[in-house]
Amino acid sequence: MGKCEPHVVHLKCGDMAAEINTLGAGLKSLTYNGDPLVETYTSPNEPPLAAGLWLAPWPNRTEDGTFEFEGQEHQLDITEPERNNAIHGFVHKQVWDVVQHYENVASLSCEIAPTQGWPWPITLSVNYQLSPFELTATVIAQTEAPEAPFALGWHTYLSAKGAETDRSTLRVNVEKQLPLDANRNLPCGDLQESDLAKKLRQGTSLQGVVMDDCFRVDRGLVAELTSDDGGVRMVCEDAFHWAQIFTPDESFGVTYPGRGRAVAVEPMTAPPNALKSATDLATLKHPGLFCSTVKLQVMHQRLN
Repeated sequence: MGKCEPHVVHLKCGDMAAEINTLGAGLKSLTYNGDPLVETYTSPNEPPLAAGLWLAPWPNRTEDGTFEFEGQEHQLDITEPERNNAIHGFVHKQVWDVVQHYENVASLSCEIAPTQGWPWPITLSVNYQLSPFELTATVIAQTEAPEAPFALGWHTYLSAKGAETDRSTLRVNVEKQLPLDANRNLPCGDLQESDLAKKLRQGTSLQGVVMDDCFRVDRGLVAELTSDDGGVRMVCEDAFHWAQIFTPDESFGVTYPGRGRAVAVEPMTAPPNALKSATDLATLKHPGLFCSTVKLQVMHQRLN
C-alpha cells in the first residue's frame, strides 16, 4: 500500500476536464463542457464499486485464488470470500506516485512487490493525456523477473452526459459471450453466440436491462454509450479483447451511489479466471514491456 492518503490530480484542455485519483490511478471524473462522460463520486478514499480503477496484474476473478505458472502452484489471498475468489489484483488498492503533472497531462506509477501467491515484481505506469475531445490513457508494465504472468483491466463506468441509464443506448463490438456461473461469476462453458451479444453489437436500449456478463471481441474493444444529447465512446487497442459489462441494480443488491442504476464497461486483456486457464494471459519478459492504450471520446450526436 502507498504510505500517503489518496488525492486528486486535475487535468484541463478546452472544454474537457478530468480528475485522476492517486488511489488505483483511477479516473474519478471526466466531463465535456460540464457534462459527465463517466460516473463520479465524492471521496478519493472510497471509489464506489471500484469506479474508474485499474486492475492488475489480473482483472476479474481467480477461482480459489490458485493457479500454476511455469510448473509452480501459487496461492493468492482470497479477497472475495463470499465466492472464494481472488479478485482484481493489487494495484486498485494502492496509492500511486504522481511522476509528472502538467495542465493536460499526468503520469502515475506503482510497484507490485512480491507478496502472498505473487513472487514477481512488476512496475506499472498509467499516462493520461487530455485533448479537446478525448482522454487517452496509456498503460505500461515491466518486470525485473525473467518472466511474469500479466493481465489488465479498467473498471470504467460510462455516462452519456449524465443521462439516466434507462434512457441511454449501449453499443459494443462484442462477438461472443462467455457463460459465467451464477454463484461465483466464473467461466462455465465455451464462447457462444447469444441474443445479448447480438443486441449489444447492434446497439440496445438499457431500459430495464440487467447485466454482469463477459464478452469476447475479435479486435480492440469499442463501446458507445449515448443519449439524446450525445455521449461517450471508448476505443481500446487490440490487446483488449474482452469486456465485462455490469449494471449495478437493486436486483443485485447493489446500486451506484447517487445514481441507482449505472453501467460499467470494463475492458480487459484476458477473461475471468485467466491466471488459471491461461486464456489470453500475457507473459512479461525482462527487459521487454507491455504497452496499450484506451481512449474516451466525447460524442455529440445520438446513435442512428
